[in-house]
Amino acid sequence: MHPRKRLIGRLLELARRRMDPQKEELGVLSDDFRAALLEFGSETDDNQEAASHLEYGSIVDGSRVTYGLRLKPSGVGLSQVAYALESVDRPDELEAQLSQEEWEAATRTIVLLLLMLDRTNDQA
Repeated sequence: MHPRKRLIGRLLELARRRMDPQKEELGVLSDDFRAALLEFGSETDDNQEAASHLEYGSIVDGSRVTYGLRLKPSGVGLSQVAYALESVDRPDELEAQLSQEEWEAATRTIVLLLLMLDRTNDQA
């Protein structure tokens, strides 16, 4: 299977997961996602380093628990990181190519794409 299709398949699988998966299942999901990510992006040192910090698991935000892609060992969700990026002004190196409004549209879209992968108890 083409690496892009495999990665998309893994992302779709994560988006469809039931809540409260078993610990062993979390490990398998994390390993499969990291492998697909590296197959798609190549196994360069920086990609391997990034993948080593990713896992699929519970994300606790106050009393709310979701399952999604998160950073380890902190447990902070990638969607939470992306949400924080929304408050960051457009980087200087993109000033010539993007308006602030385009930057805001891009960061909002990234948040929504990552939130798509997060699962809560009230989702089927």
